[in-house]
Amino acid sequence: MAKGLWIAIAVVVLLIGYGVYVAYHNASLDSAFTAVTQGATPEEVVALMGEPSAKRGCADAVTWLEHPVLGKKCAFEYRYDAKVMPNYWTIGFDDGHHAIAKYAYVSP
Repeated sequence: MAKGLWIAIAVVVLLIGYGVYVAYHNASLDSAFTAVTQGATPEEVVALMGEPSAKRGCADAVTWLEHPVLGKKCAFEYRYDAKVMPNYWTIGFDDGHHAIAKYAYVSP
């Protein structure tokens, strides 16, 4: 076979491999996000979801999957970014380091 054909085949294989990796990464984060329960500690969240993409102050009102959580104040949150797609998941924690907020941001 010609050298150009081998290069084309290698590029296609690499693109397919990357696509599989992206799909697996995003599905794994989504599955782990589903498993996070109210009251979980940051260590428990990291054990399920891995290290967050970002650790930051809270960005939204305290809700658990769009249901308001009354009487709680969010101190910080972990953000987990999807690969390629503009989706992300966040887990918010109170001052006692317990999960009190859970958001899934999905771009249309």
